[in-house]
Amino acid sequence: MKLTVLGMGQMGRALATRLLDTDHSVTVWNRSPGKAGDVVARGATEARSVEEAVAGAEAVLTMVTDDDAVRSVLLPGGSPRPLDAVLDCSTVSPTTTRELAAAYGPRFASCPVLGGPAATAGGEAALVVAGPA
Repeated sequence: MKLTVLGMGQMGRALATRLLDTDHSVTVWNRSPGKAGDVVARGATEARSVEEAVAGAEAVLTMVTDDDAVRSVLLPGGSPRPLDAVLDCSTVSPTTTRELAAAYGPRFASCPVLGGPAATAGGEAALVVAGPA
């Protein structure tokens, strides 16, 4: 599956690593460049922009810092990006989750991760996916 991970902090890198280890094609992007070297060395493609990162992705997973970061990435100018599937793994408020769900409709799922970077990279974290059937 062709997946994109937006956000290359500790958890985003761990998530991208796990997806690579399970034979997915992974593109990564981070708001500040230079954080994806280890993931790129493992086989990910680093994009220079969100638009480049999400082009052709079957699903986009966000793992960014906070509510404002998620909004800036997924709702540029207040409008949703034309994406097929969005899973927000970021730690955000219920208000932001409802805002994203309203904007993306059935293409959105909230996907909090239960576990830290080591558990995520090692396949031991749990992802709780909540959204429309």
